[in-house]
Amino acid sequence: MCAVRDAPFAPTTGGTFPLVLLAGRADLELVHARIGALEQVDGTRVGYVAFGGGGLLALPAALRREPGTTVAFVAFDAALFWPAFAETMERVPGFDPARFDLPFLHVLPAASAEHEDPARRSAPSGDPLLFVQLLADGIQHHDLSANGWISTELLGLRADERAEVRGVARVLATYTLRFLDATLCDSTESRDFLTREPEETELAGEAFELRRE
Repeated sequence: MCAVRDAPFAPTTGGTFPLVLLAGRADLELVHARIGALEQVDGTRVGYVAFGGGGLLALPAALRREPGTTVAFVAFDAALFWPAFAETMERVPGFDPARFDLPFLHVLPAASAEHEDPARRSAPSGDPLLFVQLLADGIQHHDLSANGWISTELLGLRADERAEVRGVARVLATYTLRFLDATLCDSTESRDFLTREPEETELAGEAFELRRE
């Protein structure tokens, strides 16, 4: 955790937000080093799963991967390609969008997709870049996190959207596990799953679309 005294949090105009991102990157690199050193852990295969602003923290660390390390990145509604954040991200030391050449699963509601600038994405070389766009009405940002699921399932809030939230959880869990299994464990079965259209899987009927780039 990093605390910056008497400094404004200004993600879209600069401020100290790049320092927060730099601290987050350092934290993740430390965690990777400590956990990767454990005997029962293969530190050469790393999967990042990030939600919202966590994607902004995790992506610089993922792009600075060590040689010989396989990295896969999963983001849930993270503003990685929003023009408003572009200048801030570029101020993080070591962040290089041109190195965006790792397997990436990008999950976001349709409303968030409208804010993205596709030109800011560098096409990876030979790596899967999958977009899962959620189309269900009423889906909110936090429905892609544990907070959203818990508030709906356990607290009974927004009962009218319960079926949609359950569908989102099912889509996220299925594609995240399949994606990491395919990219980090080289699972033929999961690779085959990712090549199929949604209606050809057990997720047929859920409100989302899959796009590959």
